[in-house]
Parts: sequence; structure tokens; C-alpha cells
Amino acid sequence: MCLLMKLRWFIINSNSQGANFLKAKFASLKGEWIKYHKKSSIWPGIKWVKNHIDENSFHVIGNGNDVSLWHDAWCSNSSIAHMLNVDNSRFALTSKVSDIIKDGRWVLPTELCSILNRVGVNPNLLPTISENKDQRIWKLTSNGEFSVPSCMDLVRDHSPKINWCKWVWMSCIHPRLSSQVWKLLSGSCSTDDRLKKHGFSFASMCSLCRCNEETIDHILWNCSFSDEFWSWLHSMFNLSKGRFFMDIITKTQSKSQAVNQIWFVAVMSTMVEIWKARNRAIFDEVTPSLPKIKITVLNTIRSSAIRIKGNMFNSVEELCILSTLGIGSRPIMTQKIIKCRWIPPPLDFVKINCDGAARGNPGPAGAGIIVRDFKSATIVSISQGLGISSNFMAEVSAIILGIEWAAHNNKTKIIVCSDSSSAIMSFKKNSIPWSVKGRWNSIRNSFQEIRYAHVFREVNFAADALAKQGTHLSMGQTLFHNGRPSNLATENPDSTYFRIA
Repeated sequence: MCLLMKLRWFIINSNSQGANFLKAKFASLKGEWIKYHKKSSIWPGIKWVKNHIDENSFHVIGNGNDVSLWHDAWCSNSSIAHMLNVDNSRFALTSKVSDIIKDGRWVLPTELCSILNRVGVNPNLLPTISENKDQRIWKLTSNGEFSVPSCMDLVRDHSPKINWCKWVWMSCIHPRLSSQVWKLLSGSCSTDDRLKKHGFSFASMCSLCRCNEETIDHILWNCSFSDEFWSWLHSMFNLSKGRFFMDIITKTQSKSQAVNQIWFVAVMSTMVEIWKARNRAIFDEVTPSLPKIKITVLNTIRSSAIRIKGNMFNSVEELCILSTLGIGSRPIMTQKIIKCRWIPPPLDFVKINCDGAARGNPGPAGAGIIVRDFKSATIVSISQGLGISSNFMAEVSAIILGIEWAAHNNKTKIIVCSDSSSAIMSFKKNSIPWSVKGRWNSIRNSFQEIRYAHVFREVNFAADALAKQGTHLSMGQTLFHNGRPSNLATENPDSTYFRIA
């Protein structure tokens, strides 16, 4: 199915000889797909995936010549015809979006405005128009490019997400140990409670403590036998005792990478050895022995030393932990101080410092920009509310906001700075998220030169303050200030700032 979707995407988006041949075979002269039967081995499959393609594609408006006004999704997530649930209307269904564009502006008939309002589209917030060609994008990827993996994720059955899987499969843990722990946590082991669910009736008793009914949670976390072992293991790492897997596995979050990795191995080997002790007690009638299990767990930790690649903190406590476990010391994680300076732009340039912020990821987001000239004087500062957004999209929106200001104010040479390396890299590689691609296409040709620079947040704190202010604004609300606001601190080009890394 995914490959059929790829084929349909190729046909409708490519101008290659093969795509044009298939269009001529399966589409009318008006560009509409044929509705009658045609003998073909691929046409049934192409028709089969039509809804998947239509529901997950969107058009970024350029000049509007290639986008259907009614049948394509261009102003909302669905087409206007789909939202109206009708096949015809007062306007011809062959109309293009370019029919309501004149001299680079939207010219909407009164009837169309009422239709847009009826389907929940604000006529005053239509996409930005540009002189570029229209572009169909794939909504399931951030850059709008079609990918088979995104199709696989769309059509596959989604099991409930589990919060412990990322802790199980790690390079510091032997794959055999990881697979055994996966079975324990996913409930694949034949404990008495599971057998009862399958219709077996018998008296249940834990083979380790011989006091309670047997369940996997009881064996691993609540049994007096395992409880004593967990107390010993936590004392080895000077940790307070946890009660269940996620509570225990996250106990060392404040420790170094090396101690974290050793703790993961220790926890998972303990789980497996407790389960093996239960099996030996049932099938071999061997009395569980804590000392033997301790020796086995310690040997497993020592044999995993070659997999421990993290650094340790420069502390006596961590050195004692590693020495006691027979691991030996690891490279020390040292901190270094980096000098940072805010450098004014060259004579013909303006410098736009941008930042985005979100209270949650996603959460209420805001964008902030501050524009300064070669004398370090502040030209303008802007805060804008973005509604609910992710951190990355807030950073990208802030950069777009700054570039839009420069385009509207005839600043043809600009330096764009942000403390988000991923956002800067997306502009350098022209891999802009599709949700802002229309705005980007409308302004990208307005400049003689654009330079992008990643800076540390220590020399981007003015934009950061403006972005945090924007998180408290409603979506689209903008605070514009000519010059520097009296309550805003800006970077001093004569000062040196320090970053601890």
C-alpha cells in the first residue's frame, strides 16, 4: 500500500516522462482522474490509495494556477468541497485559486467569503501569496517531502505506547539481557495469574517468599525475597529505594553517564536473576539464595564494563561506586568556560536576533526578535504569540518573523542569529517546515544577501526575553516597539559573556 501511495504521489507531482504518460492514461484533459473502468494492473491500486493521499496532502500557495479552488486543501486541512459535503456550488468546480488572486492580493467575492466563514476559515487569514509555483506537500513529514516510512506509520496498527521501552534497548546493555527484560515487562512470562486468565484453576503461591499469590509484579517488586535484594542494590549506589521499574530505573538521573549506565545493567540483571531464581525453585526445587544471586549480578556488571562508555563525575562517591563494583574509573566529565561576545553587523547589514519559546513541548508559544544596526542601536523589537506550538516550530517562526520584517522594511542585507542550531540548519539547507513554507517563499527573493549564524543563548538573551513575553500573548497578537524598550536589557558589544559547557 505504501508503494502504491508513492506511485500516486509521483504521478500527481512529477513532470517526468513516466509521470506524464500515466497522467495521460488515467486522467482527463482537465486533469481529473477517470471514473470509468480501464483495464490495468496498477489503476485499481492507484484508486485505492486516493483518500490517503488527499487527506494527508496540502497545497502551499504560490501563484494559484495549479490548485483547485474547491477540490484541493489549500486554506484548511480539508478541501472546501469536502467541508461543505457537496459536489457542486454556485462557482464552477473547475475554478483555480488563481481566479481569486489579482496583482498579488486576494480578491474574494462576497459569496465565497460567506462560504469560507461557514466552514470555519477566516478570509482575513488566508495563506501568503508568492510568485512561485504552487507546491503540494506531504503533511506527515516536517519538510513536506513524501516518504515511505511516514506512510508505514500511517497505515500500520498502532499499539499503545509504553514508557519503558527506551530504557531497555541501550548500547550499554547486552541484547540478550534486553530481550529478557522486555519479556518480563511486557507480561510475556507464564506466571500463575496469567495461567488463571487462560482458564486454569489452582492454588497460587509465590515460590520465593511462599506468602502471596504469584504475579509478575509481586515477584519482581513486592516479594520479601526480591525486596531484600533491591534494598541491597540501592545501598550499593547510595540511593533511596524505588518501588517499581520506572521509579527504580530513573533513580540515577542526577548521576554521571557512567554511573547511569552501570545502574541500568544492575537493575536489569537483577530482574532477570530474580526470575531465574523463581524458575529454579519451581522446576528444579532449588531453594532461592540471595548470596548466589548477588554474585551473579556483580559478575554481570563487571562483564559489562567494556560496554560502559560514559564519563564519570570528579567525585569520591562515584569513584567508590565504580571501585566497589569492580568497574574501574572512567574519564572525568569536565566543564569548560566559553567566552561569548555579541558582534555588531557590518556597515550595510542589520542583525536580527531571533528566539522562540514554548511553555511545554508543545505548549503556549511565542516568538521574539530584536533588530540592531552596525552601531549596535536597536531598530525594532517584536514579541508575537504563536498559540500552541513546539519549541522547534517556535524557533522557526521567530526566524520567519524577523525575515518578514526585513523584507517589508527594504532591508536587503541581513544577518539572522538564533540559539537553535536545528532551526538555523533548516534554513541553510532550505528544508523549511511546510507550515511556514508559503510565508518563506513570498519573501525569500527580497534580499541581496542573507547570512545565518548560530549563537549561544548567553548572547541572545534579549530575543529570549521577548519570546518568553510572547508565550503570554494570544495567537497572532504582536507587541511592536521602535527602538529598545526601557525594560529590555540588550547585549553589550563591549562586554564578554561566559558559557559553562
